[in-house]
Amino acid sequence: MITLTESASKLLTEYFKTLEKRPIRVYAIPGGCKGPMLIIALDEAHEEYDEIEEKDGFCFCMARELKEMVREVTIDAGSTGFTCTPLVPLPNSGGCSSCSGSCSGCH
Repeated sequence: MITLTESASKLLTEYFKTLEKRPIRVYAIPGGCKGPMLIIALDEAHEEYDEIEEKDGFCFCMARELKEMVREVTIDAGSTGFTCTPLVPLPNSGGCSSCSGSCSGCH
């Protein structure tokens, strides 16, 4: 379900250095002209409707319905924070159809 890059694992380890570890939820949000996208946030895991997986000592959860849709997610970290890349793209995601990539909301 989750692939965690080395850089993401290091950033999470640094973040939780002085905090109690909490579950990390992967979820979809509306994404403007680029369509929906996946992000992560601290949350509680719910066994009745989540897929739950431990990776590098971190607990990740994702709604079963979303997991069935995207199948797998790679979580990476860069200079602007975390990115979540699904194996199967979310419906209506990709690029700007109305502005051909020239609108400020796409950058």
